[in-house]
Amino acid sequence: VTKSGTNELHGSLYATESNWRFNSLSANQKVFEGLTGVPAFNDAFVGGTVGGPIARDKLFFFVGVDAESLNQTKVFAAGQLTPTPSGLETLSDCFPASTSVQALRSYGPYSVKAGNPTPLGVVIPMNIPGCGTVDTAGIQRSLPADARQNNFIIKFDYQTQKNHFSGTYLYSRRLSSNSDGAVAAGYSADGFQLSQAYNFSWTRFLGVSTTNEFRASYGRNDRSEEH
Repeated sequence: VTKSGTNELHGSLYATESNWRFNSLSANQKVFEGLTGVPAFNDAFVGGTVGGPIARDKLFFFVGVDAESLNQTKVFAAGQLTPTPSGLETLSDCFPASTSVQALRSYGPYSVKAGNPTPLGVVIPMNIPGCGTVDTAGIQRSLPADARQNNFIIKFDYQTQKNHFSGTYLYSRRLSSNSDGAVAAGYSADGFQLSQAYNFSWTRFLGVSTTNEFRASYGRNDRSEEH
């Protein structure tokens, strides 16, 4: 339910902020991610609203806007086993002419150096025919996971003795880095999302306890990724 304007001009301002200085490590971060300090992040949120009359007792407006800025470093992890750097060396020594091993070294998770990829959890030796045991493990890396979001709403209300018309427009835009894809494996994607909605209602007062209402709405949501 969206607020409406009234015969009195009114508004509000608000802001919040949170950051890593007031957080502690979770058990999952300590045990599975091997962290000794809380990853840096800062989440700032600010917004405001204003509403009032355009024509007293008949036409009113309400506007709201807010923005969020999130800056953080996040540990991305994947439990699927892959050869560790030492395991890749073992495979290369065993199969120096293998195009598959060469491709794994050139295009596999450890070929992407961003975020300092390291083995996740316990290293598991895997028996490879013709090569003996090869070290494998999950993988993790630390990368920025920033986000920017802006929201906007505007609403108009028009009322007569027998009718009440209302129209609302909502807009939301979000940009986020390393939000999609196989980030731990080194193949991340930045996300973009834009959503818009239009709402209209007409209420007809037929009597003291009887009304008819008509509502219509249209919305769209656009999403894209940049690898």
